[in-house]
Parts: sequence; C-alpha cells; structure tokens
Amino acid sequence: MASARWYDEISKASEDLKEQLRKMFDQHLTPKDFGIKVRDNCEELQITASNKMRMSFDMNEQVSFYGNLHETPYISLNTEQNKKNVAQTKALAFQLWSQGYNFKKSGKGAYIVRDVPKSLISSFVGGIVCSKMNPSFNEEYIKDFIDDINTIGLDYWDIVFQGGESEMHFDIEGLEELTCAGRAIHIEHNAVVVSSRRRLLNTSAGKLALSEEQIAKAVSACKAKWEEDGFSIDRTIPSKAYFEYLPNRKPILIVMLIVPKPPKENEDEEQKLIKFRSDLGQSYIAAFAMGFPGVKGVDKAKHYKVNKVYYTQNLMDEPEELDDEDE
Repeated sequence: MASARWYDEISKASEDLKEQLRKMFDQHLTPKDFGIKVRDNCEELQITASNKMRMSFDMNEQVSFYGNLHETPYISLNTEQNKKNVAQTKALAFQLWSQGYNFKKSGKGAYIVRDVPKSLISSFVGGIVCSKMNPSFNEEYIKDFIDDINTIGLDYWDIVFQGGESEMHFDIEGLEELTCAGRAIHIEHNAVVVSSRRRLLNTSAGKLALSEEQIAKAVSACKAKWEEDGFSIDRTIPSKAYFEYLPNRKPILIVMLIVPKPPKENEDEEQKLIKFRSDLGQSYIAAFAMGFPGVKGVDKAKHYKVNKVYYTQNLMDEPEELDDEDE
C-alpha cells in the first residue's frame, strides 16, 4: 500500500535527520557550520513546502566508494573523539603485532602491513569517530560498504602507518621509529583543519603499497584518458588515478598521527583553536585515509535535499591537487 510505503520513507528520513543533529551536537557544531541533508528518496512525497526549499539543492549521495582515496583533513573540536581514535589506532597496531603480521619499513617514513582481512578493517572503522565536515569520509557509510555482501574486491587490505617530519615519535609499540607529521592547523566551519588544501595527503599517497608496474599502469591509463578528453597530459597525476585505473589493486588504509605546529609569532588564534590545543595537550591528532580499487563504477545512490551550508562545504568544486610535502 502507498500509505505504508510513505510512512516507511518518512520514518527513515526522520531518523536519519535526528542522527545528523545528534552528531552536530556531539562535535560542538552549530547549524551555521553543519550542513544538513534530508532524505528525499520518494517521488510521491515532498519533504516540505516548496517556498521553504528555495535555498535547497538536490544531491545524489553515492553509497559506493570505489575508485578513489577518501581522507579526513577535518578534525572535530571535541578532543574526546580524537582520544578514541588514538586508542583505536594503538589497538589496531597491537592486534596486528599479536597476530604475527609483518611490519615492513617503506622508505624513511612509513611501515606497511599487507594482506589484512577486511574483518579487521571493518572492526577498526566501526570504532573510530571522524568529523562530519569531511565530505567523502563517513565512517558509518564506509563500514556498511565494506560489510555489504554485494561489495567485491575488498577481502584483503594493505595498512600504511605514515610518518612525517616532526620531532615527536609514535608512542605505539613497534612503530617507535616513526615520527609524526607536523601540520599547521586552523579553524574552518567550526572544525580543525590540518591542511590549507582540504587534503590530508599529497598526490603521491596513491602510490603507497603499489609496485612500479602498477604505478606505471595507472599513470598510462590516466594520461590516455586525458588525451581522449582533450586535456593536457603535462600535469601531476592525482592520487585518485592510482585507484580508479587499478581495479585489481588491494584497498588501503592509511593512518597518520599529526602534531600541530605552534602558532606563528604574533598570530592571534581563535579561542576555539586555543582551547583545542589546550585540550589536546601533549598528544597528537589521529587522521585517516582509505582508498578503494576501481572495481566498478558507482551505481548506488540515495537522493537528498541539502541546505546551503552543506552545498558550500561538500558540493562546490575543490581546488586542484598539488604535489607537495608536509605543510
């Protein structure tokens, strides 16, 4: 019956919206900072009067994460959530060590653990809490995607513990040689941002855990596509290419620990950022990235109406990626 179907859709939309509002509260955000989306998946119903939706936008939210690298450059002002993420990171490393996985050093600043079953990855993702300001990294959706019986190509993962150039070392057993990344931080949309480019990692991150043959294959396919579309090939290969054009590569989880750089001399910081630094103390920020092979195109979507804040934060064009090192 139509009425039963409508009731089901209204119930789903209401629960989805209430969950968003709870997360807004937990992350110390306000409606001015937090983009709201309302499920609008039924053609027969309208979520409210048309005059109230003059500043709304249509959005199809993809439920597939194939063929891209998804990152967390935005960090919640709620440092309790960061403490939880740090604890989860330490627990993951301990679990890998205790189960006999090999931590292989890669270059000067990373350790790679290969062929980790997706059950461990799913459990880890289910235990972290990331800022909803990250446009493509929703840990709940990602976990659902990994666990979905229709999702293929994610049975075994590579995990990279990525270091940086600060003086603080990882205080994780077996990873003490790694130093944390040092990043300048600022406030944007009521969240802490660890990159001025809204990117956690540089474009070379897509190459992590790949063979030279795989890298060359992705570069060749990306340039061929650019030529086909009439674009110049004389530019940096984006990190997305190393996933989009490699359907048989393993998915990857990248873990980065970040030490905020001190403010510049005579720089006036917002009180929220001063409080964040104080609450963080001598700890570090845990940030993550997850890359998925381009197994198949994105074919699942839910339809939403979103407000102007959500549109500005998540749907407007982002700046072109630059191939640079730690900021």
